[in-house]
Amino acid sequence: MATTTKSNRTFLVVLLLCFSSALLPPSSASDPEEKDQKEKETETMKPFFFDKESFRKWGGTKYGSVMMLKPFSSEIFRRIEDYRFAVMEAEPLTFLLPSHFDAMEVFYVIQGRGIITLICTGKRETFEVKKGDVMMIPAGTGVYGSNCDSNEKLRVAMLFKTMSTPGKIKEFFGAGGKNPTSFYRWFSKDVVEAFFNTDMETIEKAFSYEKGSFVRATPEQIKAMKEAPPPEGVQPSERSLRPFNLLQKKPIHANELGKLFHADRRDCKHLEEMNVDIAVAEISKDAMMGPRYNTEATKLAFVMQGKGFMEMVAPPVPGEEGKEEKMVRAELSPGSVFVTPPGHPMALVATGESNLEVLCFGIKTGRNMQQDLGGRDNVLKMMDRTAMELSFGGKMDDVERVLNAQTKSVFYPGPKSRHGLSSSSSFLRFVEF
Repeated sequence: MATTTKSNRTFLVVLLLCFSSALLPPSSASDPEEKDQKEKETETMKPFFFDKESFRKWGGTKYGSVMMLKPFSSEIFRRIEDYRFAVMEAEPLTFLLPSHFDAMEVFYVIQGRGIITLICTGKRETFEVKKGDVMMIPAGTGVYGSNCDSNEKLRVAMLFKTMSTPGKIKEFFGAGGKNPTSFYRWFSKDVVEAFFNTDMETIEKAFSYEKGSFVRATPEQIKAMKEAPPPEGVQPSERSLRPFNLLQKKPIHANELGKLFHADRRDCKHLEEMNVDIAVAEISKDAMMGPRYNTEATKLAFVMQGKGFMEMVAPPVPGEEGKEEKMVRAELSPGSVFVTPPGHPMALVATGESNLEVLCFGIKTGRNMQQDLGGRDNVLKMMDRTAMELSFGGKMDDVERVLNAQTKSVFYPGPKSRHGLSSSSSFLRFVEF
């Protein structure tokens, strides 16, 4: 009986999330009480929500930087604790010194265009990248690159999968010297002189660089790197890591209110190595996406552009009072990050003056599927009539009216697009069981 009661409550929370946004009128954002409420909602959203203050500077100079999101150390994120998220930003005509990570990486180009060079096992490959490009870099691969645009910044979102200690990442610089510190400096003098076959004084002069990991380059230098031929006698790698462009794919869902682009191991076999997929949702102004949930994947979402809010049926947090799910809400702006566990319904609403663009990494995807809880493809509509009568207390007129009222799928008019509360009385009768 206790299990049934909890199930009914959880089911009711899901239904409230599915329909309440469409039934309630928009309120004024200038209301002080509403502002306090939003702050409380964002607080209750922790640990699922991360603002800009949750990022720490990994490294950089005035020409660029890498901002790393803090580790997923909460017990509730145990299944993704070996993943880390970061955002790199480089000013125009900036060169990134060569380095390698002790972690696998998949990145998405948010803005701008650049070139990237990979060096591994005697092979070197150089690629041009632009907005929408997705690329995977194996652990230990040497990487350097440039923002080759003269005016626009290069912004890249990066998801790492750590290889040794979960959540711990180390970046190693070979070139450089004192800033960044070259890993050659950690070896003893005798060893360094032996493998360079050079005296230490000469080595010190060669590794005296102190300008940081992001430096200014000239247009001529950028062009030379882009056109540099491969080393003599070196054949292209059989395991090419050539990027592909997500935004050039046909959207898996699209209407006048939004588009959803998605790629998985079928589009890029290297995504399977990290057990991730990637998606970009473009939600039109005043529209919404969802509610929907993922069957197996944990979703890490990053707001690239626009403002809005998200609502989610959240699992109980360890150490928190109560052991039942609850509806949580967070305000979204560029740079916000939120995480959605598998099976937990979530909705996104665009409220700003422009479209809401969200990048999403699915982690540990397995055989993940996305289930819609509203609109034309609502999973509840797949129930047979007898099961539906038993589930909803036999109020089939109200049930069918609510489930069939929305004819669109995935993307819908948001709360601000609705006028009046004509459906609210039917909805209240619908959920009173």
